[in-house]
Amino acid sequence: MSFVLNIDAPWGYGKTWFVDRFVEQLVSSGRRVAKINAWQNDYADDPLIPVMAAIDDVIAPTARGKKKALWRKVKANGASIAYSFVRGAASHWIKKGTGDALSDVINVVNNENLEAVREGSEHASDTFLNIIDKNAEELISKFKIQSRTIEQFRSGLSHTIKGTSNDSEIDLLFVVIDEMDRCRPTYAILLLERIKHIFETDYVVFIIATDSIQLQHSVSSIYGANFDSRSYLKRFFDRTYHLELPSIEKFVESQVAKLPLSQLEMPANYSAKDSILASISCFDLSLRDIQQCLDHFHSIVTSWNASSLIQFGALFPMIIAYHKGVDPDISLTYSDKVANIVSRSKKNMISYHFKKVTRISDDDNISYPFQVMAKYIYLSSKSFEDLIKFTPEDSVTIWIFNTFLNEMKLNTGDNSRNDRHSAINTYPALIRQTGRLSV
Repeated sequence: MSFVLNIDAPWGYGKTWFVDRFVEQLVSSGRRVAKINAWQNDYADDPLIPVMAAIDDVIAPTARGKKKALWRKVKANGASIAYSFVRGAASHWIKKGTGDALSDVINVVNNENLEAVREGSEHASDTFLNIIDKNAEELISKFKIQSRTIEQFRSGLSHTIKGTSNDSEIDLLFVVIDEMDRCRPTYAILLLERIKHIFETDYVVFIIATDSIQLQHSVSSIYGANFDSRSYLKRFFDRTYHLELPSIEKFVESQVAKLPLSQLEMPANYSAKDSILASISCFDLSLRDIQQCLDHFHSIVTSWNASSLIQFGALFPMIIAYHKGVDPDISLTYSDKVANIVSRSKKNMISYHFKKVTRISDDDNISYPFQVMAKYIYLSSKSFEDLIKFTPEDSVTIWIFNTFLNEMKLNTGDNSRNDRHSAINTYPALIRQTGRLSV
């Protein structure tokens, strides 16, 4: 019998990275591997077709003589199974559209009604009963034919795989499927059912990467919220391997090492690493979320043409908030918008620190980057004339205050202009502009 292994991990935690390298290891050891990106193929009417195409790419080049002829029969049986499914699905929707589906008539005539019809058959239309009997025979005949075709497919596939490898001890075919949880729900469920019912044969190993929680949602969307989707999915997998969650700190360290530090500026004792880690905790971000935010950040750095340095403590938290659905702006109400998307347990804490912008607590690491961002926004909203009247109280605010003063003098070279503002005022437009190329 076939073996189905589920590689389970949340979205953004490295399933594809793991699967790609696992495939490389299998291939380097001489194993035959058919790899399928389910999401790229979910336009197909029947997932059996892309699975067969991927297997054909592996088997066909090495099949010779009798094996080649046998593989042709296997493909013909597979095509017949897929054709029967597509034709059945198309027929169903055509009949539904025209309202003349015989199946609807048969469903109406349930067991009780059918018995009543048979009891009064001497008064009923013999033609009607003959139609039902004829269609029943056709359905049974088609079912038997399809069952034989599936059995021939399984047997032929097993015999084709066995002995076609270069090493007689390596007779397994690995079929690796990724991105299933990104497919439309109906396709994902049908793919699992095809694997379980059609490919239940020797020498085939399926490795399926999924986010089980997301896949459960897909099942529930089809069968209803009260359906036990977790137990249903367990029927399809022989074993499940749960990927160990990666070290978030090591990941962030590797990303911080790529930052263009010569183009950035941060307050004294401000750590980009700690800021990102705190943001992850604050917004429950996945590693993929952080990667996308950093990609967005690098796009802005690439297009930056101002003479002043980029303020990481202001820009990066704004990018995170943007990716969480908050449109950036330089206003005192922006803090409340960001606070609304913070998890409930931390919402009041973040909102408080946004409003209390002239203070910063040393023992509150989670909200720290957003406290700093709030200080930037508060001071950047002031003109040069208002800024020079402001009296900062803590070390971070003093640092930002002096940075803004120097920036305004550097950018204009005209100390007589009192309407000058910091370049941070351009951040919202830059975030929106580069965000149009979001991944």
